[in-house]
Amino acid sequence: MLIAFIGCSCVGKSTIMNLLHKNRGFIYAKNIVTRHSRFGEYHKTTISEDDFDNAIINNELILENRHFNFKYSYLRSDIEQAISDLNNYWMIDFGIENINQLNNFDNTYKIIIIPESIEFLKENVIKSGRQERLDEIILSYENFYANLNEVFNNELNSLVIKNKKNDLGGVTFKIIRHLVNSTNCYISGSPLFKDERLGLILVNLQSLNPASNGLEAYKLLSNAINEFEDQIWGANNYFPPRSFLHGNKTDRMYTIFTESFFEVPGYTGVSLLLSRRELIFISRYGAIEIQLKDDEDKYGDNIHFDSRKRNVIFKKNDSTDDGVWVDKNK
Repeated sequence: MLIAFIGCSCVGKSTIMNLLHKNRGFIYAKNIVTRHSRFGEYHKTTISEDDFDNAIINNELILENRHFNFKYSYLRSDIEQAISDLNNYWMIDFGIENINQLNNFDNTYKIIIIPESIEFLKENVIKSGRQERLDEIILSYENFYANLNEVFNNELNSLVIKNKKNDLGGVTFKIIRHLVNSTNCYISGSPLFKDERLGLILVNLQSLNPASNGLEAYKLLSNAINEFEDQIWGANNYFPPRSFLHGNKTDRMYTIFTESFFEVPGYTGVSLLLSRRELIFISRYGAIEIQLKDDEDKYGDNIHFDSRKRNVIFKKNDSTDDGVWVDKNK
């Protein structure tokens, strides 16, 4: 199946596609371009304009597109394989101005990513270091995307998803849910394993501004979990068990209750939050670290928590870029 991601520059398409490629095995169709590839764009191949034009003439390329005076296209062989391959998801990044080129393709799904606001888009452009293209990007947004809403757009035959505050976990979940429902095909066995949801939640948590104190860090973590799980189960489905010690489990993930906080020996400025499978550390200054429990040393009796690097699955520094295990937290 072919999945076309559509959206203006700096809206987050590449990051979302990289996540789907890395975590879900989505396949990149080979993109042939006349501009130099950016860091990490291994799925793009740069060729000269003459070679590009000859490849078009020889019918080797398909879905020609122009963007900021550069030419883009895809290998015809990849696209033909993508629309005939019902067991895998292939991805392309395509311009909305040429969206009609996709209308006659079988097994093709179009997903448009829009920013939550023009201010959000400007911020992303500046963060990406493309200030020199700001005016062009904003013009493209205003011409093609500003009037779209987050619904299935029947006129464009496309799902429209709003990227709110770079909520990559939430956007990715909506994409997966749409594709599972549309294609009647599970992705990587199941679309919503707890471990997979936790991974998306942590991606989202990492993208948020760092905390400046422990309460703010706990709020970031709580909101990241609850907001993501609300998308799956609904905001009204919130009945957390008081304890997991006696087999009280739910399919929904919840923030651990604050009575599960404990001090960490040697670090009076770090609290340990006990979960069933994870140990969550929050410093007084707002750093967060999550470790998987070690069955042979669950509570750091033999190897202190600050040395169990192989157990770490997530780290987010505080607002001064310090982690959990630093002298100021002792």
